[in-house]
Amino acid sequence: MNIKYPPSFIEYLSEHPNSKMITAVDDIKKIQKITGEGLLPFLVFPEGQSDPAKYDYYCFDLSKNAPDYKVVVFSIHAIVKEWSNFSEWIEWSSDKILDIK
Repeated sequence: MNIKYPPSFIEYLSEHPNSKMITAVDDIKKIQKITGEGLLPFLVFPEGQSDPAKYDYYCFDLSKNAPDYKVVVFSIHAIVKEWSNFSEWIEWSSDKILDIK
């Protein structure tokens, strides 16, 4: 996948240690043991949890065709929120969690 993140998204991640961009293949495989292989994690918010199974994982849902993968939040064994594509998620996250414009 070739995802282009806006510079403000990358800047936010560098300033907020409670969030982590997921890029390493080993990390992705480890997380997919929690989320399932149909989801490709790209961002995690531990939110003070010590158990990785309770983290909020932001993932691309690979069941939808590229390039417009659905984005979902996986938390505690279930998808708890979803967006129809990455652009929609970026717009939502700019207002709600990332505080970027």
